[in-house]
Amino acid sequence: MKEVVWLASYPRSGNTWLRFLLYRYLHGPIGNTSVINGVIPGIHGRGTIDPDRPGRTLIKTHFAWSPKHPFAERTRAVIHVRRHPKDVLLSGYEYHALNGANIPHDVYAGAFITKLGDPTWLQLGFGTWESHITSWVNGPELPAGVRCHWTTYERLKSDTHAELRKMIEFLGEAVDESRLAEAVADCSLDNLRATEDREKAVGAESLFPGSDAARSKGKRFINSGRTGQSLDHISPALNARFDEVFAPVLARCGYGPA
Repeated sequence: MKEVVWLASYPRSGNTWLRFLLYRYLHGPIGNTSVINGVIPGIHGRGTIDPDRPGRTLIKTHFAWSPKHPFAERTRAVIHVRRHPKDVLLSGYEYHALNGANIPHDVYAGAFITKLGDPTWLQLGFGTWESHITSWVNGPELPAGVRCHWTTYERLKSDTHAELRKMIEFLGEAVDESRLAEAVADCSLDNLRATEDREKAVGAESLFPGSDAARSKGKRFINSGRTGQSLDHISPALNARFDEVFAPVLARCGYGPA
């Protein structure tokens, strides 16, 4: 593994979707989803990372960037995706519920707003929503010569074809129009959600986490992928508080008002 290309994001921002899209384009049809962990592994224990693998390796990370990041010295490029933090908050709550947490919605939302991100993820070294993004996007400590491509979940969802094309070109790969179209079609959120349900139903090895108990209550790793959501259904007061607290953060990170 001479060169690392990081697929970097704050959690629940589209990183797994990137892995599917890039795997499908670069390596062909996906059988069992666990195959992705072997080719585009995660730094957080989702897949085996072979330091002696030759050539370029794409690796998923949620860590904020620092010179102490794993394999920092092998970093050659970064694809970073960010998502509006209000949508991250709502998706994060569902993710914790999928993994067995039983946190009142308003308590989780209040903690996320107070800490400017998920408190658990902060403890894991992912940073606040803003500090994670700025460490990668404006990170003065990134090694000289590291190439960076930045996108957003919102752009990826609105025009998956165009955003995947940009990433393929960034990686220096030739763009094959039929492969590009197949990757976008096969890795639509609807198709990934159906794949998750199918693999879990038969007890197959799977990329997707989550307990059977949570899934029986309708929880999924791949959800609807909504954007532009509100917290009003939790509490209008929390929604207003979010907007007030995050307004300067959003402006600094390229988002307008929620």
